[in-house]
Amino acid sequence: MAINSPKRKGKIQSINFGDAAYSVLTDAVQRTGANYSALINLLICDVLGADEEVKQEMATHAYQKALELKAEASQTAGFHKKPLIERSEQYMDLVNLLTLGRGVTVPVNENMQRIDLRDGYLLCPDDWIWLEVCDPSVSTDAIVIEFLNAEKHNLPHFVFALDGDLTDEIQKAALAAAADKSKDYKKLSLMYQDPRFSGDGRMLNAKEYNEQPVPGFFKVERLGTSDNYPYGAMIIERSN
Repeated sequence: MAINSPKRKGKIQSINFGDAAYSVLTDAVQRTGANYSALINLLICDVLGADEEVKQEMATHAYQKALELKAEASQTAGFHKKPLIERSEQYMDLVNLLTLGRGVTVPVNENMQRIDLRDGYLLCPDDWIWLEVCDPSVSTDAIVIEFLNAEKHNLPHFVFALDGDLTDEIQKAALAAAADKSKDYKKLSLMYQDPRFSGDGRMLNAKEYNEQPVPGFFKVERLGTSDNYPYGAMIIERSN
């Protein structure tokens, strides 16, 4: 590896290195044969000074790895958990360096679960309830069920894999599976009211109708395709 010294002397600036940083820098100098100035200039210009698109791509990859390790750590105990968390934190340090502390637009949630799909995997909060609707091993998408008025009725999120189109049949099967998983939702689903109207067009049960839980079906976005990932849920595609 050839690292050339700057052609111009440039500005001179005194730097106070921490012991760990100086040890790492000295080791890199010995390995590369470069001098301290050349190596520091390289790191600043080629990392901090890299094209914004390049830095964003590197930050996205680092963030992806951080989330993957967090999810793995959440399912690990004992001595194996600590190194996973430390590696995840190192990736997040890279994200902060590459974005100058701005981070990424995806919210960080340490309590994540991982569900393997055909071409990658789903990361979502571990308190979301998994529904066996479609076989995840042949599915490329994931769907979240979020209820309008969920907080009022203390209803969780549900999530399931999807292979193909989200048909009415699949929606009905998912809601039936949700009722099997949640006693609260099962009870509420049996009490569901269709709108009733008077002869002059007034809704007679407007209050009850508007306050009952209404299911919404939302596709989980793939990492890198959106600026917004609610609750940190995303699908991470496997690299070829």
